[in-house]
Amino acid sequence: ITTMKKSNATKNNQIANPPLDLNIETTASDYLSEPLLKRPSESNLTDTNSSNEDSVSTNPPTQKSRNINLILAYTFIAFSARSLWNQSVLSAFVYLIKNDDPKFVGILTGIMGTTQLLSSFPAGILADKFRRDTMLKIASVIGAIAAICTFAAAQSLNFVFLGLALAIWGLFWGICNTSILAMFADSIEDGERTHYFTQRTILQYLGNASGPIVALIMFLNLGDKWTVQACSTVVGTGQLLSIPAILLLCFLKDEDVVNNDYGSDETICSNNELDEEANDQRSTLLEEPLLVNGSDVED
Repeated sequence: ITTMKKSNATKNNQIANPPLDLNIETTASDYLSEPLLKRPSESNLTDTNSSNEDSVSTNPPTQKSRNINLILAYTFIAFSARSLWNQSVLSAFVYLIKNDDPKFVGILTGIMGTTQLLSSFPAGILADKFRRDTMLKIASVIGAIAAICTFAAAQSLNFVFLGLALAIWGLFWGICNTSILAMFADSIEDGERTHYFTQRTILQYLGNASGPIVALIMFLNLGDKWTVQACSTVVGTGQLLSIPAILLLCFLKDEDVVNNDYGSDETICSNNELDEEANDQRSTLLEEPLLVNGSDVED
């Protein structure tokens, strides 16, 4: 029994304090200088991070879309012409041709507003399903018909014909507004929409202010009196000024829309994959043992 206890004590002493002549292949200093197990290098992690950052931050500069200036020019001309004949003179013109009865002014205004409301819903659906420039070309044809009909109705003093012309104008505004605003937003680079939408709003207000000024100048030259003939002349002039704005719609193209890839689903997925790869490499680095195990020690 005494002999067995001494042998067990000897074995435990050898396990706790191994002999100095044991051949240990790798020490902690050797592991730090030349790792025993292959680990991902810091340069690889740096390259991965830099490529990830480049894929996110790199956004190649693109030229300004030609749709922007065309839509800004359209906004000023269209609202100038509309404020000339619609906001300034139309109510007085209808009031005079219907023997000073104000209810017909509300009827015509309701006709144009209702047709614009009813046409805007299907126009928005069709603009998303098909090409927006196609919808704008259709709107330009409708706008040309509306201008011609309104000009003829103002000259003939026909109330029914004028109501039909205003209904066509409502159809034009319902189709045009839904498509042109969407194209305007898509034609602007990310981070610049506030600037250009502010410009469009300013031009819209300037157009609404310039129409009454032009009407005032025309009335001064036409006798400074609210007559049917004078109102008919101003309404007809407004239709002629609407033609350039209608023609500008034909030059807008979907091909000139800016392709904003940053923030798209494909870019986000690719960036997430790079992040996951870098995280996997870091976790592998942390899981590597910094000290040799007992299996690395040879007797």
